[in-house]
Amino acid sequence: MPNSRPRPRRGAAGGSGAAGRDRLVARSLQSAEHCLGAQDVGTAYAHYLLVLSLAPELKDDMKETFQYTLFKWAEELDALSRIQDLLGCYEQALELFPDDEVICNSMGEHLFRMGFRDEAAGYFHKAVKLNPDFSDAKENFYRAANWLVERWHFLMLNDAKRNRVYNAAIQKAVCLGSKSVLDIGTGTGILRGPRMFARPEIYQSMSVYLKRNKRNHSTAQKQNQHTPILKLILNLLWRLGSEFHGIKLCTFL
Repeated sequence: MPNSRPRPRRGAAGGSGAAGRDRLVARSLQSAEHCLGAQDVGTAYAHYLLVLSLAPELKDDMKETFQYTLFKWAEELDALSRIQDLLGCYEQALELFPDDEVICNSMGEHLFRMGFRDEAAGYFHKAVKLNPDFSDAKENFYRAANWLVERWHFLMLNDAKRNRVYNAAIQKAVCLGSKSVLDIGTGTGILRGPRMFARPEIYQSMSVYLKRNKRNHSTAQKQNQHTPILKLILNLLWRLGSEFHGIKLCTFL
């Protein structure tokens, strides 16, 4: 267990207020050490939390001891299924140490085990940004990222017959004189080959266009009518102007 008895530093303010604070900090440190030795990590964590709130100048000296106590207490809370208390402790810890990659990584590990993989990936990513050489955080981040990829994507991307059909259609359009292919919904970019237009403003325009036609689309659905996707794309290209003049579109319905 790391050394948990740093001496409080008296601030420049002096007076009875500072002296009273120093006495409280000293007593709380003594109580925290006693509780930790008695395996009462929950009470020890509360004392350390009080100490660091009253004397933030002790953060550097107490960092390892605080981490050790937090992680031990989190293990007990996890075993008792006190999930809200566990997450609350980590939130308190991150308020005191917002740039601590070890606490971020540990928070991510708990979230990942609970099934909150999106949130876990965020904490792993933050830990890696804080310390690019933190191997545990990098491994955890890659593991979380792998879980976030939908399993059906692999089946789709490895569907050789499907990919050959798309490739043949693109090659046919190019051979007929098209110099560019506009891929709506590029996704992984597996179909990328010929020179394509992929500008952010295209998708912004698509979003605006869809929002403006949302009411008409809802009415069409109620009437069991569907607006052809080809008409939607052609209207979009017409709105964008002549930059895409001459592009041939292939749709698979």
